[in-house]
Amino acid sequence: MTKDQSTEARIKEAASTIFMKKGLTGARMQEIADAASINKAMLHYYFRSKQKLFEVIFAEKVDALFTAFARIFQSEGTFREKIEQFVDLEITFISTFPSLPLFVLNEAAKNPSFVEDHMRSRKEILKQSLKITYDQMKIEFGPDIIPLDHFMINIFSLCIYPIIARPIAKVMLDKDDAAYDVFIESRKKHVTELLLQTIKVKS
Repeated sequence: MTKDQSTEARIKEAASTIFMKKGLTGARMQEIADAASINKAMLHYYFRSKQKLFEVIFAEKVDALFTAFARIFQSEGTFREKIEQFVDLEITFISTFPSLPLFVLNEAAKNPSFVEDHMRSRKEILKQSLKITYDQMKIEFGPDIIPLDHFMINIFSLCIYPIIARPIAKVMLDKDDAAYDVFIESRKKHVTELLLQTIKVKS
């Protein structure tokens, strides 16, 4: 049997929606098959396991994300504009696939080479983009600036943690789902301003 690209695309679209709602553990292959309007045997023909299906979607989403990151940092514009775009993209992306960070952490714990294996082909473009970014930081803010590795970890921490910690944060902040969605959206501006304030190192 020849695999049909439209069927494969339909499976991945259905799986992405279900993984987004239920995560890897909560999703069921039968549920994905039903959502894609195929039988379970056909789903297993295209993707041998739920894990494999998630990994394929993970790889595609990481590719899209890294391509977008590179486009932002290698584009024209001020450093502020690039950080605004980066933060917006990161928060929006993780919000639409909140199980992804936990999946990566869990897989990395079980298999330390997992992240390295999946990101090896993307490391060079990331390296080039970060060099361009740091060079621009030094031009716009002077030599006394935060190290780039600290700056990047600050971005990922500030953008990702409130999303993966949503169940706890909702209780702590006394917010329902709708209110928390508004809060996450408001984080984009807040995080951008906070990051820009940390660039200069006080002597």
